Amino acid sequence: MAELPPDHSNYYRPGYNPAAGYSTGARIPGPPQVTVDSIGQACQMVFGDLGTWVVVSLLFILMSWAVSIPLTFLQNFLVYGSVFPMQAQPMDDQFLARYFSVVLPFSLVTQALTFPLQASLLEIAVRKQEGRPTGIQDLFVGFSKFPQLVLAGLMVGFFISIGMVLLLIPGFWLLGCFAFVPLIILRQNVSAWQAITISFNTLRSQGFMMFIVILLAALLNIAGFCALCVGLLFSIPIMYVAVASNYYNFFPPQFQQEPAGMGLAVPPPNP
Repeated sequence: MAELPPDHSNYYRPGYNPAAGYSTGARIPGPPQVTVDSIGQACQMVFGDLGTWVVVSLLFILMSWAVSIPLTFLQNFLVYGSVFPMQAQPMDDQFLARYFSVVLPFSLVTQALTFPLQASLLEIAVRKQEGRPTGIQDLFVGFSKFPQLVLAGLMVGFFISIGMVLLLIPGFWLLGCFAFVPLIILRQNVSAWQAITISFNTLRSQGFMMFIVILLAALLNIAGFCALCVGLLFSIPIMYVAVASNYYNFFPPQFQQEPAGMGLAVPPPNP
C-alpha cells in the first residue's frame, strides 16, 4: 500500500494579505487564480513523462472499469430486465420512475467507489510538480483514506446531481467548486465534509473557470475515445494534472509552522 504524503507536505490555505502576500512568502503576486493555461502545463508534464503516465492511465482505466461495468450490468438488469437490453422500452411514467430511481443511486455509488482512484491520480500529479519520486504504487494511495473519499464522493455526486436538476448551470458551478476535494482529503487530514467546505470556499468565486478547465480537458477525453480509445491513455492524465496544477497554485507546499489562526498548522520536515 502506498504511503500518504508526510506531515510536512500537508497543504493549507493561508490567509491572503494584499500588502504582505502569503505568510511564508508568496509564489504568486496576489490571490491565486484558476487558469486555462493549466491545460498547456498539463500537456507538457504528461508528454514529458509519457511512459509513466501511459502505464498509470491504463491501470486507472482498468480499475475504474472493474468497478463501473458490474454496476452498469446490475443497473441495466434492474431497469430493463436484462444485462444487455436489446429492445427500446416504452417511455411511460412507470419506466421513467424506475429508470431515475435506479440510475441516480447507481451513478452516485460508481462515483463514490472510484473517488479514491481519482484522488490517487491527482496525488501523483501533485507529487510530480513537487519534484518528488512517484511510482505505480501511488495509484493506491487514495485507498489509505478510503472511507473519507467514498463518503465525499457520495456527497459531491449528490450535490452536483441536485445542481444539474436546477437547469444545469448550478451543477456546472458546483463541479468546479468541488474539484479540490479529493486532494484536500489526502493532504490536509480532514473529514469528508471539511474537505468539501474548504474546496467550496476556495473555489466558489472561480467555480465556472474551474469547470471550463475540466470541460476543455473532457473534450480531449472525447477525442481520445474517438481515437480507438488509445488516446485516453494520454488525455485522462491531462485532465487530472490540470486540476492538480491549479490545486498546487492555491495550496503551495509549506515547510514552516504556521501562526495560529492562519490555517492548518504544518510541522517542520524531519531532518
